[in-house]
Amino acid sequence: MKLRFASRNEFKLAETATILQLLGVELVAVKQAIEELQTTDVSRLVRDKALRAFTKIGRELFVEHTGLRIKVLNGLPGGLTQVFWDALQAEK
Repeated sequence: MKLRFASRNEFKLAETATILQLLGVELVAVKQAIEELQTTDVSRLVRDKALRAFTKIGRELFVEHTGLRIKVLNGLPGGLTQVFWDALQAEK
């Protein structure tokens, strides 16, 4: 069995491939940028991301989104993790 996973994050792809391999499932990486809805509602964000990915790719696939909720920031950045990360210039 093969599953398509839309992500440009090499770490997510590698981790997911390792997990699925243990189950006898082959990961097919779809390394395309999928525009993300900017919202703190993670459920809405992931649903929108999956629909956009399916529309763009035209094949069944799955997406993943990691959220970060910081209590002293009232749960921010929530679903806005990438925007938050970019603003911190974390690569530097």
